[in-house]
Amino acid sequence: MSIGLFDSQIPWEVDNVRGHSIDPSTMEIDGTEGFGAFDSILRRHTMGTRIVDIGGGKYDDNIAYCRNKYLIDLSVYDPFMRDEVQNKKVLKEEVCCITP
Repeated sequence: MSIGLFDSQIPWEVDNVRGHSIDPSTMEIDGTEGFGAFDSILRRHTMGTRIVDIGGGKYDDNIAYCRNKYLIDLSVYDPFMRDEVQNKKVLKEEVCCITP
């Protein structure tokens, strides 16, 4: 199932980051992937209580992290790493923000 965002994208085949990742050039937390991506966005913005992570991968680590640290309900839509039933469920949810 596709919502048009991934129609021409090459399927992701590499395992996604779980937790924080370290940028080897700076030795600091990478703010573009894993928990660091959520930290860089959610520290600066008030999002509401429910967001969707587009392309969030197959693991639920980010869901637990956002719930425990930011008290936010996160759902993941990923046509390559999640099954169609899960993705359809996410598309029916009412959300206030979407993260790429």
